[in-house]
Amino acid sequence: MALVHHPDYWGAGKILYEKMTEKAFNELKLDAIQVLFPPTKTHVQGLLRLGFKKTGVVKIGEEQFIRYVLNWPE
Repeated sequence: MALVHHPDYWGAGKILYEKMTEKAFNELKLDAIQVLFPPTKTHVQGLLRLGFKKTGVVKIGEEQFIRYVLNWPE
């Protein structure tokens, strides 16, 4: 499952979070959700408040991204 958050929908993060976690954890039975942000995306406090943890850097092609992971709630 992938999501590109278009600027027209910034501010709808809480609704997207609820739908995304419901689908990922309850329907698809995934163990975790990953979010990849470019290093230039520095305002991530909202993501961290939702429980995501910074876990490292991922390289896709020539681009680097910062990876954040939300694990299945125990």
